[in-house]
Amino acid sequence: MKRAFCTVVALLLLITNGVSSQTVIDYVASNLEIKYEVISNLVGGFSNFTARISLTNLGNQQISSNGWELYFMNIYMIQPDQELWKTTDGYEIPDSNFRVYHINGCVFKFVPTQNFAGIPAKSSAVINLVIQNWSVARTDMLPNWWVATSDGEQYKTIESTATEQLETFTGDFTTPEQWKRYEEDQFDPWTPSIRWDRNNVADLGSPQKPVIPTPITTTSTSGAKIPKPLSGWQIVNLNNSILNEASMLGEKLNLEVVDTLPVSNEMYVTLVIKTSIEDDESYILNIDGDSKTIEISAKSPAGIYYGCQTLISVVETNSEKEISSMRIEDSPRYKHRGMHVDVARHFVPYNDMVKLIKVMGMYKLNKLHFHLTDDEGWRVEMSWCSYLTTVGATQCFDSTEQSCIIPQFGSRPDGTDRGSGFYTIEQYKDLLRLANSHHIEVIPEVDMPGHARAAIKATQAYLQAARDKEIEVSVTEAEEIQISEPNDPSQYISVQMYTDNAINPCLESTYNFVEKTVQSFIDYHRDIQPLRVMHLGGDEVASGAWLESNACQDLINSGILDLKEHFVRKISEIVKNIDENLTLGLWEDGAMTENEMPFNRTENGTKEVLVNAWQNIWEWGLADRAYKLANAGYKVVMSQATHLYFDHPEEPDPEERGFYWATRFASTKKTFGFKPDDLYSNVDTTRAGKPLTEDDICKCDFCECTPLEIPENIIGIQGQIWTETMRNSKEFFEAVFPRLIALAERAWHKASWEDSSTDNSFADDWKEFANTVGYKEFSRLEQNGILYRVPVPGAKIEGSLIQMNSEFPGLDIIYSTSNNPHRWSKYTVPFEYTNETYLQVRSADGSRGGRIVSVKLPSSGTKLQANNIFIVLVLLVLSFIVF
Repeated sequence: MKRAFCTVVALLLLITNGVSSQTVIDYVASNLEIKYEVISNLVGGFSNFTARISLTNLGNQQISSNGWELYFMNIYMIQPDQELWKTTDGYEIPDSNFRVYHINGCVFKFVPTQNFAGIPAKSSAVINLVIQNWSVARTDMLPNWWVATSDGEQYKTIESTATEQLETFTGDFTTPEQWKRYEEDQFDPWTPSIRWDRNNVADLGSPQKPVIPTPITTTSTSGAKIPKPLSGWQIVNLNNSILNEASMLGEKLNLEVVDTLPVSNEMYVTLVIKTSIEDDESYILNIDGDSKTIEISAKSPAGIYYGCQTLISVVETNSEKEISSMRIEDSPRYKHRGMHVDVARHFVPYNDMVKLIKVMGMYKLNKLHFHLTDDEGWRVEMSWCSYLTTVGATQCFDSTEQSCIIPQFGSRPDGTDRGSGFYTIEQYKDLLRLANSHHIEVIPEVDMPGHARAAIKATQAYLQAARDKEIEVSVTEAEEIQISEPNDPSQYISVQMYTDNAINPCLESTYNFVEKTVQSFIDYHRDIQPLRVMHLGGDEVASGAWLESNACQDLINSGILDLKEHFVRKISEIVKNIDENLTLGLWEDGAMTENEMPFNRTENGTKEVLVNAWQNIWEWGLADRAYKLANAGYKVVMSQATHLYFDHPEEPDPEERGFYWATRFASTKKTFGFKPDDLYSNVDTTRAGKPLTEDDICKCDFCECTPLEIPENIIGIQGQIWTETMRNSKEFFEAVFPRLIALAERAWHKASWEDSSTDNSFADDWKEFANTVGYKEFSRLEQNGILYRVPVPGAKIEGSLIQMNSEFPGLDIIYSTSNNPHRWSKYTVPFEYTNETYLQVRSADGSRGGRIVSVKLPSSGTKLQANNIFIVLVLLVLSFIVF
């Protein structure tokens, strides 16, 4: 009787318009099916697209008409013509009986209006939306929506959206209206036949390069071959300064390390410091099969380390059972060979960073640009303000944001996923120790004055806790590190749709905060790896920030109109005063005026300023920022978004992960083909896919391509990974790899084809690289726990035979047919095409597969078409197949 009574009460709560309860929230979370579909990108020109959200009640009771609100995340502004972000009362969506509110960043909520009558059992409500810009990829649609009571006290994730299998709650992209951004967009998803042509690399049956990145010279010598593995060999180290390198080599090759030369006829590897070698990172590797000796010589431990990595690569060439005698002489192309890793948007756990650092060393990358803070998180512990991590590193649903910051980019509202997380001081130091042992310099970044919402909300919560006497900190002490002005009337919205993410440059307490932050990193690095570069961001400050700030009025009235430049000068003085040898790091727009002119370098306090040049959408005319800054005396790292942003898709396909604001795709081959010494020669297409040439952007009537006058100020190249769409390890590593290998190749080795636009050796170089990656490097990544992206197959039909290929030869391709979809076979030779065929490339160890595509003949002609129907089903079946 008691159970029946409770059931009746629950039912009444659901079907009435009374006060909501946890029962209502639980019911909605369990029974509301969400479907988000892009309808058309071609209805609003470049301005907007239309979408439909269907809310279906799968349960047996009606969902009540009020007392609940639906929170969701959307990467662009909804109803953009309404300037929704300025209003406090939301915008009523026609014919839907819902209002939509912009909360902050990408978070919105739907609230039923008085006209809403609820959703009956087994029925749906439909919301039609107009949204800013366009959406042509499934990963634009973010998971983990939640339902909450009107007072925000109770909430729960909606189960139908709590998944990384985004296709379960999002619509397919099956028409040009859905996969094209605007009428001029020339990109279509690649069919297997298009991919066949793009994958046009001969399968050479083995790795073609003994080591990646490619050494300057590799000379075969006449000595005998050495059998593998090097059983019975020893590593001889006669210098205490390279104990780390000797131990690393011994561990990788499973060899004993000794400190005395063996007697004659024994086999040994010697590590030798030679001052006659000029560059610190250069090395000579000499493998002599006749004398049964291998010698690695270098000027410094760094050079010995890189020689060891080359030897390890030579030994790990799986297809060879012997090592040929050879001599390798090698030096790096650039001093700065970097990888930028964003751990703020979504946290990258300690163990994943360990894997990444080790593999960076394996490919001779030497700079880790560690993006530790952003709007979405502050990811390293600070002893002087615990709230930076207890609040600023935690994403959860708290309308006051006193205990956490609001979730973004698909993070869960309960704070249990990678929206939350940080490194303790000891973990950060451990990562420093590891990086140091692999000769990788860590460049910490605390992004400011823009991209600072996590820090702002954390310090505000810190001050409120002091006022409420919840912590043993005085109000005065908490006020001394405030970085925002209370009730600042300035109105602005950032690129990521934040209205409160800019640190105020007119508060003295702001510079107390900066000084404490910089000093903390100096302390963390001391005795492990002394801090050389402190990166303080400076990018994407929203127009209008601080313009109405009371604290800024005196500065503005005194004639200081560029408050960002004022901020950069002040922080550079702080950096200089703490350590005059410390270099300040900035993103390019942190060192430039709104008129595209670099700030006066002589007025900056530090001896050097390192700048990452990133904004090069060709048709926007901003690519020459890199050269302007180099000519103005800044040390420039080439970080161009069109080729070096690994969060962009590998293909122009809706099923590929990543945002695509700079370029529709950034493939591994595109990264491999980047020419960092000749920026304008990399011009390829507009964002819409229209072909462009260097002349198009440099020699038209209103074009200007600033020439590079001080080439020595281009100090290196760097890849970037931003983690907005990477919510787990698999997604993170698939975005980084194998593009990181191509980055390492360009950072260390300059190819002959880079100096000639007519040199056909690019195709040969790519062929050798692709075969080496497929036949060797993927296996090495697997040995290091890296879940790289497995490529998508290509296929073509000639006559009656179907042929298949992969971007990287050496990986197995499997197939099944529509008349027998449960049976998968390994592709070996062309076979007769009879039915629609499903294709997949497998990883080197066979444990994983890439995206499945299908091939079928249309009613006329022989052009192949891709079809993703049944892919989810096929993947489920595939998991049970034993190959």
